[in-house]
Amino acid sequence: MFRPDDESNPYTGCTGSDRVASWWFMAGLFLTMFLASWIMATYGLLGGFGLLALPFLLIYGYFFFRFPIIGLYTAIALGFILLGLARYVRDLPVGMAMDGILIFSYIALFFNRFYHKIDWKPANRDITWLALIWFGFTLMQLFNPEAISREAWMVGFRGLGLYMMLIIPLALLQITKRKQINVILTIWAVFSILATMKGIMQMKQEVIILVAE
Repeated sequence: MFRPDDESNPYTGCTGSDRVASWWFMAGLFLTMFLASWIMATYGLLGGFGLLALPFLLIYGYFFFRFPIIGLYTAIALGFILLGLARYVRDLPVGMAMDGILIFSYIALFFNRFYHKIDWKPANRDITWLALIWFGFTLMQLFNPEAISREAWMVGFRGLGLYMMLIIPLALLQITKRKQINVILTIWAVFSILATMKGIMQMKQEVIILVAE
């Protein structure tokens, strides 16, 4: 028999229905429903897809800061995905997306090793310093009197100088096991095969159009 003050007594504890009936739970539920309705009414179908993707983004964010090397994996995958989408979607912020992933990768690295001093020795390599020198050279091109367009410099500066300077130290700091290299090679291989198949499909379509003409 249970005593009235026995904490193990299931009849004296707070049940799930009691928690649901509490005012703070109902207030949070109505606030969530109101925000979801407002987002869908304002942004339409895109807002609905954003709400569906939100739980997955939260899970991804957790693992991103738990294992910062996921940022490096994501950057490699985005290098293929964003360039492909840019051909079909106008004004796609390709550079901003890659910038954000790389910057957040460094932030995740700092937070992941918040209580431990980061060992920068693996990144102290000749290739890191060469990337830094090349970054400085591409940066100085902004002041080139022969430059025609500052916007063109911004686009080229990211791909030619900034990303290389950010990715090389990040890879040297994060890649410590052969398994991680295998993951990177697998991502690279999968997207390379997909890009090759897409190229073959485009060539077949062009051949069909030429034959039809």
